[in-house]
Amino acid sequence: MAVEDKWVHHRGVNVLLAGVLVLGGVVRCWNIRQSFWWDEIWSTMTYVNAPSLWQVVSSIGYYFNNHILYSLAARGFVRVLGESEVAARLPALIMGLLAIIVVFQFGRRFCGTSAGIIAAFLLALSAFHSDHSSEARGYSGLALFALLASRSFLEGIRTGAVKSWLLYILCTVLGCYCHVFMVAVPCHTYREVPCRETRYHFICLPKISFLPLGGRRSYPPALCAGAFRPGR
Repeated sequence: MAVEDKWVHHRGVNVLLAGVLVLGGVVRCWNIRQSFWWDEIWSTMTYVNAPSLWQVVSSIGYYFNNHILYSLAARGFVRVLGESEVAARLPALIMGLLAIIVVFQFGRRFCGTSAGIIAAFLLALSAFHSDHSSEARGYSGLALFALLASRSFLEGIRTGAVKSWLLYILCTVLGCYCHVFMVAVPCHTYREVPCRETRYHFICLPKISFLPLGGRRSYPPALCAGAFRPGR
């Protein structure tokens, strides 16, 4: 069971989380209007502005350059708001901010409320995550669905609920449509937790929170990596 933190409860968890979200939004909107870079230009011209939806969903692009789910989302925003850097990047911003909420819920569920707030704060200020939350690519979606899949996986291990495993499958599939590197997440979860042991508490937040500050090669598997300690 997650430990309840009285000092956080009395000062208002919602206020703290709202403050973290505002901070994360400011950091991520800082450069959201800057000009596209090469990958954004290529994916926007080729897939977001494709003549048909079939062309969007039927091509993975050069070196998996088409992040299909993101291309569909960006296509919708561009159709509604018009062609601009901000419109094409809004899905990344939204998914980046949602990831802050998810990592807070993740932390509160498995490590306590204060751990959730700290994890959300660290992710909000993560230069790596902020950068990918303000570009028209699917990396923030990858992070979001990796977090959701990891939480569902740990819930499934803990409770055995069918709902948790169905959510795990759904989030994994959606993550793969954001970026092919999502396949590293189920591979790593099964390597880290080879058997079902409900007598363990799974502590994943340290790796989730800190490794996004590092290099991009370690990011996807780090989102679901976990150490564990004996439960009570």
